[in-house]
Amino acid sequence: MTQLAEQWRARAWCGPGVTARRLARFGPAAAGAVADLRRFWLRTPHSCERATYLEALAATPAPYLP
Repeated sequence: MTQLAEQWRARAWCGPGVTARRLARFGPAAAGAVADLRRFWLRTPHSCERATYLEALAATPAPYLP
């Protein structure tokens, strides 16, 4: 979760999709990363990675999905 937050602060647009995919495996235990996942999902310039962020969000508690 820390890695994803650091990638957001650095505006590292390439690579967070891999981190998100890893976090999705943790399911609800990755709830601490929801804010960063949502930010990437809404603001990434790489539309091809949005599905990965959405999958990771879906693996975490549902109240965070629009």
